[in-house]
Amino acid sequence: MGCLVKDIKQTIDGITLYGHSPESWEQLWDGQVFYQGKVKVEVSESLQRIERSNILKAMDDINTFVLAWSVTRV
Repeated sequence: MGCLVKDIKQTIDGITLYGHSPESWEQLWDGQVFYQGKVKVEVSESLQRIERSNILKAMDDINTFVLAWSVTRV
C-alpha cells in the first residue's frame, strides 16, 4: 500500500502492513530488487487516497493511498 511517509502499520485483526512512500518505493526497486543504477524508477509524488470498503474495515486508523509508478531497465 502507499503512504505519504513509509511506515509499518498493524490492522485491528493483527495483520502487519508495510506502507511505501514514493521515496521508499524507488529505493526498493533501484538497489534492492535490481542493482542500483540498472533501472529507472518513476513514482508520482501525488498519491490518490483509497476510500474504505468492506475489505478495509480492519484498517480503521490507517490511511492508504495508490502509488502510480513504473520501472524500466536501463
